[in-house]
Amino acid sequence: MKQRSMSLVLCLLLAVLSGCTGQKQSVSKTDFAFDTVITLTAYGGVDTAVLDEALALCQRYDALLSRTEPGSDVFNLNAAQGEWVKVDEQTYALLERATAYSELSAGCFDITTAPLTQLWNFKTEQPRVPGKEAIEEALTKVDYHKIEMRDGNEVRLNGGAQIDLGGIAKGYVADRVAEFLKDRGVRHAIIDLGGNVLAFGGLADGRPFTIGIQDPAGERGTLMATYTATDLSWVTSGSYERYFEVDGQRYHHILDPKTGYPVQNGLASVTIFSSQSVEGDALSTACFVAGPEKGMAIIESQPGVEALFVLTGGEVLRSSGLENDENLKIMAAGQ
Repeated sequence: MKQRSMSLVLCLLLAVLSGCTGQKQSVSKTDFAFDTVITLTAYGGVDTAVLDEALALCQRYDALLSRTEPGSDVFNLNAAQGEWVKVDEQTYALLERATAYSELSAGCFDITTAPLTQLWNFKTEQPRVPGKEAIEEALTKVDYHKIEMRDGNEVRLNGGAQIDLGGIAKGYVADRVAEFLKDRGVRHAIIDLGGNVLAFGGLADGRPFTIGIQDPAGERGTLMATYTATDLSWVTSGSYERYFEVDGQRYHHILDPKTGYPVQNGLASVTIFSSQSVEGDALSTACFVAGPEKGMAIIESQPGVEALFVLTGGEVLRSSGLENDENLKIMAAGQ
């Protein structure tokens, strides 16, 4: 068995193609939360204490939204066995966003896939392919309609459902961190939560950021596109990020909520460009599961959201808003 995991943090590199290394007044802080490395970088003379406070904010959200941390809202919901649970207002707001993206994508994005993700357990050192009966049993518990919400920030999960916010939480938190930094006077920053990246204000000298997008068929750091922007969120979901191989068959971590198996529809990666990171987080998964045609239709229905799809053969598809966008430079993928 062969196993591989690739960090989007390094794949994007924030591509410090932007010449960020030349920013004399930049300051960066790194921590670990949401089961990944998080890095906050600010430009233009910023008190490091502000970044420390922002990292502490990330830790508070991690403690609130973690599936495995006893006492978190998600842990309590999953353990409640159908009983009503009062959750934090931020958790409630995030669940509302999550179910809205489930509706938008006809269930291609679904936070009730926790029984499936636990079954496949891609994070273990020796992952294995679950049995057919086990997958079928897990599927009976997967359906976002099993999430019930009522006034007073109360939520319950019906029919054995369990939730995992890993497909949307980092995007939501990135947006909250951006709000916090702006409120504290930060004008130029990059927020990188394990590959969910949100940048605002450009560089302190007025130049925009230039980001790089990983070639899903290439080695780490091999780019298939670059994009130049001042204010932007970009999130990539790809079959190359985490997978294992058994008898020559690759099994990646993006599971289809309808079949219980890794998605196989010709897509290698989906990158979403948007103003809100929560959009990119949810839509990158939704579109990957939906496939090239339906996924692009979802993007075209969302104002201010653009996407790049890379097919397994190397072909690159772009949403209509990127067709004549001079900020986007596409190299050959899959070379």
